[in-house]
Amino acid sequence: MRLCITTSLRPLALAAFLMCGSVLPLTAPVFAADHVPLAASARPQKLEATPAWVTKVAPEWDARDATAPVYLPLLDVQTRVDARQTYRYSHVIRKIRDTAGLESGSQILMIFDPNYQKLSIHQLQIVRNGKVIQKFDPKKIRYLQRESRLEAQMLDGQITASITLDDARAGDQIEYAYTLTGANPVFDGRFVDIEWVYSNYGPVSQFYYRLQHPDNRQMQWKYDSKLFEMQQETRGGWKETVLRRRFVPAFQNDPYGIAPTYLKDQIQISEFRDWNDVAQWSKRLFQSAYQSAPDIEKEAERLAKLADTPELALLKTLDFVQKEVRYFGTEIGENSHLPHPPADVLRQRFGDCKDKTGLLIALLKAQKIDAEPVLVSTAFRDDTPQLLPSPLAFNHVIARVKLNGKTYWLDGTRSFQTGDLKSRQALAQRTGLPAQADTRELVAMPDPSRDLQAVTWDQYTIQSMGKPAVLDVRQTYYGDGAESLRASLAANRKSDIEKEIIAEYLRFYPAAQVDGSLGVNEENGQNALTLTLRFSLPEFWRYHEKQVLQSEFSPVSLLQTLRMPTQVPRTETMRISPTGMYRHVTDIRFSEPVFSKTFNKRFDEANKHFEIHSIANGEVDHVQIQSDLRFMRDRVEPADWTTYRDKVQRGWNGLLNTLTVNAISTPQLVRAKLDIADLEKAIKEKKISVYSEAQVEAVYRLPVLDAQLNSGRLSEKQKADAYLERAQRLQQIGRLKGAKSDIEKALQIKPQELPLLLQLGQIAQMQNNLPEAARIAKQMLELQANDVSAQALLASTLYQQKQYAASAAQWRVVLADRNEAEKSTAVIGLFLAAQAAGQDPVAATSEFLPQSTQPAWPYPVLQVLHGQLSESALQEQLKNGGKPDYTKVTEASYALGQFELQKGNKAQAKAWFQKAMFGMQMEMPELYFSDRQIEALK
Repeated sequence: MRLCITTSLRPLALAAFLMCGSVLPLTAPVFAADHVPLAASARPQKLEATPAWVTKVAPEWDARDATAPVYLPLLDVQTRVDARQTYRYSHVIRKIRDTAGLESGSQILMIFDPNYQKLSIHQLQIVRNGKVIQKFDPKKIRYLQRESRLEAQMLDGQITASITLDDARAGDQIEYAYTLTGANPVFDGRFVDIEWVYSNYGPVSQFYYRLQHPDNRQMQWKYDSKLFEMQQETRGGWKETVLRRRFVPAFQNDPYGIAPTYLKDQIQISEFRDWNDVAQWSKRLFQSAYQSAPDIEKEAERLAKLADTPELALLKTLDFVQKEVRYFGTEIGENSHLPHPPADVLRQRFGDCKDKTGLLIALLKAQKIDAEPVLVSTAFRDDTPQLLPSPLAFNHVIARVKLNGKTYWLDGTRSFQTGDLKSRQALAQRTGLPAQADTRELVAMPDPSRDLQAVTWDQYTIQSMGKPAVLDVRQTYYGDGAESLRASLAANRKSDIEKEIIAEYLRFYPAAQVDGSLGVNEENGQNALTLTLRFSLPEFWRYHEKQVLQSEFSPVSLLQTLRMPTQVPRTETMRISPTGMYRHVTDIRFSEPVFSKTFNKRFDEANKHFEIHSIANGEVDHVQIQSDLRFMRDRVEPADWTTYRDKVQRGWNGLLNTLTVNAISTPQLVRAKLDIADLEKAIKEKKISVYSEAQVEAVYRLPVLDAQLNSGRLSEKQKADAYLERAQRLQQIGRLKGAKSDIEKALQIKPQELPLLLQLGQIAQMQNNLPEAARIAKQMLELQANDVSAQALLASTLYQQKQYAASAAQWRVVLADRNEAEKSTAVIGLFLAAQAAGQDPVAATSEFLPQSTQPAWPYPVLQVLHGQLSESALQEQLKNGGKPDYTKVTEASYALGQFELQKGNKAQAKAWFQKAMFGMQMEMPELYFSDRQIEALK
């Protein structure tokens, strides 16, 4: 069933609104035949005079949109309706601003239906620099049967007279005019029209619409009075109406727009009085569905024998029409709205929505089942009341069936439906017009906002906390969603569907790996389809602050349904998800107890657009979260946009769940607590020597790390992180051998991890294994040549090996990074190496001094070396809150000891080295360097 007569003025991007409302596989290509069979009398051979009834309209050169390659100074449509005929005159002026507009601007398309229309051309010219160039040549007109809707299995028989102007240039003004004579006889001589103000080609400076008709014919109008100027007059038995709109911006398709958004850019005219008038007209169209025919009676009898109840007979009949009568519409001439006789449809086994609905009703009537056609709009749905009463308000037809006290709204075109009668109801249109003589108004269909649309079940299986989790996704779609999926699968789009599911889950689990392929299963009797897919989720748990394991469990399907477009607040109504219920269940099962007690959590959000109810219940080894999202409205008005956005964000936040699990198993936790108690006692009894709060923390932290590593809940990468921390803690209390062992274990997991190699190199320095430290630094530089930490490790190792010139050169490499100069540590290293190499240390370091107005530590040490700060003044810098900061003390004392040693002041040097030992900062290489210097100075 066609929405309206196609014209070249309709925006191409709105074609989706003009489709017959069926779920169809895309199997046939668009067909475009050149030089179609068309009688010579139907082909314009010359320019004809402009009809006398046409009013001449002057263009307006309002080029407000200066960026458009093409704009239209005039878009002029004039229609004359008399007792015998309808004449539609179109006059277009296009201005091509630049070469970008040549391709579209020089293409002229005049679309007509030769079954009831005749094309006459009045004008075709280019105006260039004030000179008129005539371009009409009948030999250059191509007549194309361009079936733009053949992909949707519809053939409308329209012809396109296509003219491509040669020698068109930027700056040209293209002007053409033509008339279509004739009207579709299906409307019984009554006039209906929906005129789009937009042009496909660019902004319009002036849109002019004029309708002339006998004054005894009553026309209803609908238009936006804020945008249009209207003038009416009656003279000599004729009524004339003119609508004018100035500056119509270029059409921009809104992917989130709703059909009523475009009403302001339409002019609607209808000679139908009211909805009853339309209903009576449509009933006459379907008269053949109520008339008996032998073939219909025979087929109805066959179908009835397949069932033992009227409900099953209805289901069998619906199945037959949907699946054994293929969808193909021949909407030629009056068959744009007039169905073919049901017996013909049965015999040829194909038809469009009106044909299949007529056949369904005829077969049901033959079985004494009450059924009637209902006109609906797949574009406007429950906004249909905003339209004028007119056949053009509808683009689809379904059947209303009443049986044993129940009403069913059924669609004979839904070839991908399965299940029982209740699950096959076609309620998405929300509003319809029964084709009955007693119909007075549009009728509302049952509210589908409580119907289940989709259920996703995410099953997480945690066999071992340290191993990849397994995620089994099960998505079940009901009704329209299931049918759309079946259509996509029939069109061999299974791989595309799989990619979409994978992409959604990868947004939440970037490391996810697909295990197997997409499974597809029918849910018998439910008109539902289930998709299954398995993922392996490596590194599923985060080692949060090296204390606990955390992971996010999000209802992916609901978050996708709630997703907002990324744009500023809207000025037009925004389309959101279809009304209905959406459910997501997250089920997490562990192979061992991970929680000490049961728990529950609830989140609720309710507003006028949607409501969310989410409940989480946890057992010691099992967590289940059920989240329900219900949309009560399918759109957001501009005034509600900001509030809706905030509610969506709150919904997202409430649906995101973080699960926290102890990284230590219960047995290991008991042991760790006992070990910590023993350590606490030993420290109090001074059986263990600790010199700082950091060392106390290290002593207490080590049993925790031991327990984590022994619990089997860490992944390999997390074990490497735990080994690294344990090495650092062991280093803090001087257990270098154990620290080295842990770093080596970590390197077996992450063999090229630079922080691990750096730690190993520093331990080698502390153990006085300088060749090993140098080797590790060079290994790091092979992995990453510009790694500053490796360069500094090598520079300090060369200094310890007394290769002072080489050390100074290496420190200069480090200081090529200006950020390192601002930190001062490398500048101090260069100062000492240059001094030891016999160079002028002040001159060597002057170009690398920090540029900051307040240089950070250890800049004061550098000032002492440069003679800019006294040692007594430095002492104040070595305190924190009035107490010695032994990290600073160790670092400064070692540097100043080296400074004095290079000057030959051994006693002073020894005093500084001894001071570096005061705080026993065992994690600092300077402590071990100072200890060795003290031994050397004995």
